[in-house]
Order: sequence, then C-alpha cells, then structure tokens
Amino acid sequence: MKKITAATARPLKLSMLVISGVLAGQTLFAAPSDHGVGHHFSPPYHIRKVADIVVKGTVSSANGPLAGVTVTVEGAATAVTTTDSGSYTITVPENGLLVFSYSGYAEQRIAVNKRSVINITMTATGKLEEVIVTGYRSQTRGAVIGSVSSVSGSEFANTPVDNLSNALAGRLSGATITQAAGTPGMESNIRIRAVGTINNATPLFVIDGVVSDKFAFDGLSPYEVENITILKDGASAAIYGSRAANGVILVTTKRGKEGTPKLSYNGLFGLQSPTKIPERLNAFEHASIINQQLQYTLVPATDARYYTQDELDYFKTHSWNWVDEMWKDPVTTQHSLDVSGGAKNVKYFLGGSYNKATGTFNNIDFQKLSVRGNVDVTVTKNLKISLDLNTETRNTNGPSWDVGNWRMEDLYKALMVRPAMVPPYVNGLPVGNWVEWHPGVVLTPSESGYNKRKWTGVNMIATVNYTVPFIKGLTARASINKYNRDIYNKQFNLPYNMTLFNTTGTNNHIVGDQAVGIRPRAAVEFLLSRNDKVNRYQFNAQLNYKRNFGKHGLDALLVYEQAEENTTWFSGQRNDFISSAIDQYAAGSTIGSIANGEQMNTARISYVGLASYNYDQKYLLEASFRYDGSVIFAPENRWGFFPSLSAGWRISNENFFSRVNFINDLKLRGSVGLLGNDQVGNFQWLQSYSIQPGAIFNDQSYGLKPGVLANRALTWEKSLNYNVGVDSRFLNSKVGFKLDLFYRHTYDILGKRELSLPSTLGADLPDENYQEIDSKGFEVEMDYSSSTGGKDAFNYYIRGNFGLATNKVMVLDEAQNIRAYQSQKGYNTGRIFGYRAVGILRTQKDLDALPAGYTILGVKPQLGMLNYADLRGPTSDEPDGKITADDREYIARYSSPPMNFGFSLGGSWKGLSVDILFQGVAGAKAMLPTAGRDVQARAEESSFKYWADSWTPDNPNGKYPGYRVTAYRTRFDESSFFLVDNSFLRLKNVTVSYNLPQNFIKPTGMKSARVYFTGSNLLMIYSGNNIYDPEMNNILSYPMMAGYSLGVNIGL
Repeated sequence: MKKITAATARPLKLSMLVISGVLAGQTLFAAPSDHGVGHHFSPPYHIRKVADIVVKGTVSSANGPLAGVTVTVEGAATAVTTTDSGSYTITVPENGLLVFSYSGYAEQRIAVNKRSVINITMTATGKLEEVIVTGYRSQTRGAVIGSVSSVSGSEFANTPVDNLSNALAGRLSGATITQAAGTPGMESNIRIRAVGTINNATPLFVIDGVVSDKFAFDGLSPYEVENITILKDGASAAIYGSRAANGVILVTTKRGKEGTPKLSYNGLFGLQSPTKIPERLNAFEHASIINQQLQYTLVPATDARYYTQDELDYFKTHSWNWVDEMWKDPVTTQHSLDVSGGAKNVKYFLGGSYNKATGTFNNIDFQKLSVRGNVDVTVTKNLKISLDLNTETRNTNGPSWDVGNWRMEDLYKALMVRPAMVPPYVNGLPVGNWVEWHPGVVLTPSESGYNKRKWTGVNMIATVNYTVPFIKGLTARASINKYNRDIYNKQFNLPYNMTLFNTTGTNNHIVGDQAVGIRPRAAVEFLLSRNDKVNRYQFNAQLNYKRNFGKHGLDALLVYEQAEENTTWFSGQRNDFISSAIDQYAAGSTIGSIANGEQMNTARISYVGLASYNYDQKYLLEASFRYDGSVIFAPENRWGFFPSLSAGWRISNENFFSRVNFINDLKLRGSVGLLGNDQVGNFQWLQSYSIQPGAIFNDQSYGLKPGVLANRALTWEKSLNYNVGVDSRFLNSKVGFKLDLFYRHTYDILGKRELSLPSTLGADLPDENYQEIDSKGFEVEMDYSSSTGGKDAFNYYIRGNFGLATNKVMVLDEAQNIRAYQSQKGYNTGRIFGYRAVGILRTQKDLDALPAGYTILGVKPQLGMLNYADLRGPTSDEPDGKITADDREYIARYSSPPMNFGFSLGGSWKGLSVDILFQGVAGAKAMLPTAGRDVQARAEESSFKYWADSWTPDNPNGKYPGYRVTAYRTRFDESSFFLVDNSFLRLKNVTVSYNLPQNFIKPTGMKSARVYFTGSNLLMIYSGNNIYDPEMNNILSYPMMAGYSLGVNIGL
C-alpha cells in the first residue's frame, strides 16, 4: 500500500506560521514538525474536536478483489490505493466520508460513522471487468482480444417469447436474427456475419460448455439464462475447430450464490394482433377482375362466366373475408418460479417455467414446460462438484395440412385467396360452391384430422473441479454430459364433405341458403406416426493454469473432448379406418401399410490447447489450436488441425497515455484463425446402396442398386479468418465504442461438379472439396450510460449496434459454355435472377414505338403487357429485337439482408423504469411467389388486393399490368416489377415497469414486487415492403404478431 499526498511541503524556518482562514467553521493551522509541515484542524473553543480513526477493509467486484482502487477522504488530500488482495488502510475522521474510485466502475461514497472496518463491492459501469464465457474458460471483458458480443439474460428475461432466439433480435452486433412467421412456437433464424458456404450456415450452439444444437437452444427459457455470448472471429471461435466456421453461440445458465434462499415468481398474460395482413380482393373487385379478363380475351358478352350487373351490385354489399371469419384472438401466458441461494459449501438454483400460446385459428397452439436444477457443492477446500439437470417438453397442435411447414404457408394462402364472393359457412354448414378444399373444416380436428407433435428433452451434466494444492494456479476439471431427445409425431387425416347450396343471380354466381347436395373432399384417410430419438454424450477432461508472475500473466488450458451421437427414427402408416373416432392403428386396414426407419451413429474426438500471455495488462498475446477427428470422413482424412493467433495492445495502460484524461480504456486487437465446417453430409466416403424390387422368372426379388459414388478424399470445409478491432471507453467510462473489421476466406466447400462434366457419365457424382467463397464486413457498437446522481437519481442509457457483411463466390462449378451474365463467380450468393421490367405498354403509341417483329416471351405485344429490357440474343450480347429467356439477368444483389442493426434506450427513476428496443435489417429484396404474381380469372380462387389497380382501357394509368391470357390464371414471370424491399426498422420491444415501495409490500412478507407492461413488434417505423411484413419469409406466411402483455415479478 502506498500513501499519496497532494504536494510535498518544504520545512519552514519560522517558529510558527499562522494562516488564518475558516474552513467548515474551523481554524486551519500549519505548524512546524520534524518532517516539514503537518496539516491538522484546530477547532474553535466551542466545537468538540473530531477524532481520527484507522479504517481497514477490502474492495471487491463481482469477480473478486480489486487492486489499484483509489480510496480518498472527502475534503482532504490523503489517499491510498488497494493492494493486490483488494485491502486498504487509511486514517480518516470518525465522521468522515470515504470515496472509492476506479476506472470502469461506479464511484462509491461511504460515510464512516465511526466504523473501523468497511468492505465494499464496486459495480462495473464500463463492463471492463464483466466476466464473459469465451470457450472452455471465462475472461474479463477487458482481457478479451477476440471479436465477441454478449448480452445479459436480465435484458430479455421479461420478453414474452416462445423460443429463446426470438428474444435476441437487435441485441447482438454481427448477428442477423429474423423470424420467418408468427406461428406460435416459431423460432427465429440466426446468422453470424456473412454466409460463407453454400451448405449449412447454422452457428454452433454450446450450452454450459456442452456442444448442442439450435433446437435445444430454443428450448431454454429466458428466465434460466445468465448470459449469451457469440464468438465471431477466428481467434475466439477456433477453439471449437471443425464446427465453428459459422460462428459460435455460448449460453451460460443461472447458478446459485451464497446467501439466504431467494424465491422468485414471474407471470404474464398477453394478447396478440397481426402486424400486417396482405389485403385481398373483395367480392366486387374479384368479380370485376374476372370480367376484365373475359373482355380482354374477347369472350362474347353472352358467356355465362361473366358477372352480370345484378350480381355485381350484390357483391358491392356482400363480401366475405375468410381470414376474419376464421380468426381467433391469440393469447399467450407465461409463468416461471425459481429458488436460489446456498451456504458456503452448497449453492443451488432450482426453477421451472411454463408458457402457452394459442394461434389465430382453431386447432393451432404451442406449449412448453421446462425445469432446471443446478447444484454446486464444495466438498473440500480444493474439490468442488456440480450437477446440472434440466428437462423440457414442447407440444404443437395443428391441422393435418401443411405438415412439416409450421409457417402454415399453404393453409394461410388458402384462407387469403378463398373467394370473397363465397361465404365460408351458410346455416353453419361449410360451403362447397367454388371451394376446392375448405380451410375452416381443415382447422376442425374432429372433421378433417390433426397433426400433433411432442418433443421431450432430458439433459444432465456432472462436473468435478479440483484445485491442485501443490502447484499454484493449476486446476483440473472433468465433466460428463448425457442428452436424450424424444420426438413423437402423430398425423390423422380424414376425408370430409362440404355442402353445395343453390345459386341465384342472372348467371348463378350468388350462393343461396338452400342445401342441394354434397361435395366430398376425397382426401386419403390415414394415420401416420413417427418417433425420433436422439441420444448423445460428451466427455471433457481439462487442465487450466492461471497465474501472475509480477507483471507477467499466464492463462493456459488443455482439453480432451469425446462425443458420440445416435439418432434413430421409425414411422408407420395405415389407411382406411373403420371409424374416424378411433385414431389407433388397430382400426386401420393392413392393406397398403407402410413402415420405415433409419439409424445413424457419429463420433468425434478433439484435443484443444490454448495459451494466453499478458504483460502488465498492456500487451496481450494468445494462441490456440484444436485437433479434431470425426468418423464422418475416411480414416486417412479424419483429422483436422485448426490453429489461431491473436494479439492486443491496451494503450490506455501505457504511462504516456495517462495525460489523456477523457479516454478511460483503449485497446487495439487483431486475430487470425482457421475454422472448420463439418455440416456437409455424413459418410460420403462410403459407397451407398438402395434396395430395389425386381423379378426373376416371374417371381418377385430384391437387389442392390449403387448410390452416389464414394469419395474418400472428402474432408472439412475450412475458413481462414482475419479480424482487427478497437475497444474503448471514455468520458469517465460513460461512453463505449467498439469496432471490428473482418475478412474470411472459405475454401474446400463441398459441392458437386455436375455442370462442368458430361451428362453421359452414367453415375451419380459425389461431393468434392473445391468451392471457395470470400466474405468481409464490419461491426460497430456504441453505448452511453449516466446518472443525475443524488438520492433520487435518474439513471439512463442508450446502446446501438450496426453490422455489414457481404460475400463473393470465388470458385464454383459452372458449365464451360456458360455466358457471362449467367455466371455467379465474382458475385455474392443469394442474388435474384429475372427480367428487368421497363414499364407497362399503356397506349397504342407505346406499341408503335416497338421494333418490327418484337415479341415478349413469344407473344405479340398487346396493351396492358409488362415489357422488359431487351439485353441480348441467344448468341450475342446485343439486343435482338425480342424478349426471351436470354434477356434475364441478376436483378437484385441480396435476398438475405447484408445489414443488421439495433439500438436500445432506457432509464429508471425511483421505482419506475422504461426500456425500449429497436431492430432492423436493410439491403435485402424478395421476389413475390407465384401466388403474388398470379391474377385469377375464376371464382375458385381470388388474388391480392393490388391487382384491383390493373391497367384497363378505362384505367390506363393502373399500377399493375392488365395483360391476361385465356386460361383461368395469368402468371407473370419473375422480374424487377415484382421485387419487394424487405428492409425495415421496427419498434421491437417496450417494457415499462414499476417496483412497489418497500413500505407497501413489507406487511405481505414479500422482499420485492414489480409490475410491468411489455409490448413486442409494436410499430413498424420504416418498411420498404407495403404488401406484407418484411420480416416474414414471404407473402404467404402466417402473419407476424404484435404482443401486449402485463406481468408481475415477486421476490420472497
């Protein structure tokens, strides 16, 4: 401990120098002493002299003792700094005030009140000492030299979501997170940085140190998550080797802390409404569209397909919206209960959660129940064991339609395009007039069947940690994980009948109310069930060495990891049941029964090493490797080596930087690392066969047919990553800034060479390691937090992140005679191919301006046609006077957003707090699917609303083309005309909460009580897509939902 004084006084030769002044009602004297001038306070005769006392104590953070904390006496120049163990000793007036300050932590002012021992815990403001998990170890944020982003579970704990991925949108830089549909239980897609492969680009998920998958990740409840970290660059992710090329997502669940038991309950109830539903033609518009098509194709006015004036007048006042007719206001409810605490030797966290969400239609819902128990036991001073157990069950109920597509695209399409001229029900009976199949009946399980799925997962982790007593800094760790997942799917499909009613109107286009017959929906009657089982284990043995030698710090680890996975599935089907009331196999016919199944095993062994060195926390160096072996590759190519190297310079710790007062922390860092991707299809090095039926001498027989040719040379895809970045905090650590620049070269990407080889080869070609994709981009994070200070301080913050990531195809299989405009080399993946629309041919003048012999996709130009750019001919890159398939080009660069961003702000005052989150993406476009480019000219199916503004002779300035064919449907080709911009910025989440005063809740026995409102997807601030919610997968997806929830937190 060193003592600090503001200045050194020189001895005075005068016997006494009296300096008169008044300071807080006291007279200040400077008297000579043997060592110079000694400062003391001499109070006036009427004021009692305040005694000095010696105060001792320890200063800590959440992660242990803090060295170098400055401890001062308010109003005096005396100051000390804490030792390596965080201790301090200082002399202070018995009624004085101690001030504790340290870079990156909130200043604390503590009244002495005659105490001789004062221990405090400082709270990090700049997050420099926040501990984050970075792969097989934990580090303080200030020591991290890789590119990572993290979010605390407390930031999204009260967000009402069905899956964990849905809570993360906009919170993590470098992660593009979007939800394809609003179906109950629908998860979000997660992409880290740019796509670097044409194969599986899913990140690696690691939960409490165990490699898992996205399904298990989404099964976690927000209430049980402590924090989430994503590893983005080669240095931070290389420690996960052959599966880390797409980034790594690390999850740490909550654990108990020493203290009295704390019981916490959280519950909420919410309502939902769609953010945007695409508009459809009403009955009058639909009938008019049909008439326009008939007129355009010169059908005589006497044709019965025309809607007569009396029918048009009827449909002006009679129109049915099938979505509204089937709609049910969805609700969501969530409950969680946990208890945590412990003594010195035993700590625990026990909790469970339940949530249920209903759909917007009958027979669509989602339920999830999860239970977790994490227990830590200190057996001896050096031995600690932990046991983690958790289980979760998920259930979905849906119709026996759109099975395997939980976005419900075909079902929802049917609801949107069912004709508004036909009522869904008359007198309670499903209408069959002009209805091919009835969505209302499909949504009724007793009439058309159901599709039920149940997922059950059980996970166990047992861990032993041992501190080696005879080698300072050395610890050993061993863990075993066992995970079982059971998936059961039961689909019961039934035929059903619709009712035909009488028709009225001149041409009989109006549905009456008299039943005249039955229209059967001749669906196959069957029961199909499938059971999937996943069993896996992971064993880890690990040595860690962490020690400081003066100013030299060393942190190293060695890991052995072994994992195996067994997957099995079996399915069976029977048709033609005795009764639709008996949904069991015993009631079905054995004729045509189907049974199928499969089993597969995979295994990996890995050796991991890492060494990290720092000098005085100024110069940081780290190297790591992972040596992976996997049975999915041939023995001679089974092993892969994935090294990384990173370095950092904490400039703010340099002596010369001490004069820069406004910057509290500044660190430069850079890294290079080699990563792998083995999500490329298993066991392609083995020859595959399929069993084929045949006949020998008129008797049935079976034989083997060779499958894809084996390729023993297959190995991992590899990704070489470069990253440079800067981390900083300034203005008393109130402001933070972080910048990352990255470049990634992915090679040995698996793909087939079918295009560049003759089609007469006569065999199915295997994948090969030959394709290459480069990607690059940057990410920025900024945050600001402050407080007005005082007893009733107003605390506030604002945080934001932005990321841009693009890629370029370098090597790809393409035909040798491919034309330049068709090539994908040198361009990014995900481009959209089509015609470049140049406008609608509205007048005869437009037709006359076209060259002689001009055709559009083989058709002579007509009024109302959509025209395209004439770019080239079959053999020439010059216009040829006609529109053909050769005139297509890439009309949009990105179908997946290259830019993602999010920012949040909030504040708290007394017991009231407000937190707001905005999220968005930019740069992506989408092509409307065929249903969005179709104009229907039949009563059975309608079209989207925008077709009402089509070109006609009476509406020559219509926005949409008016060209029609003689068939019942006019389908327009993919072109720039039907591109929609899926960029958006939305108000993603708002939470307003209030902590009830202690004097109000104390009589109830509660320690805390908080009520809150939270809203999600409340407002679309900007959307480039005015047809449907741009976050959705496409126009046909189940709509995104806005949620409005009230909740309560109670602590006991």
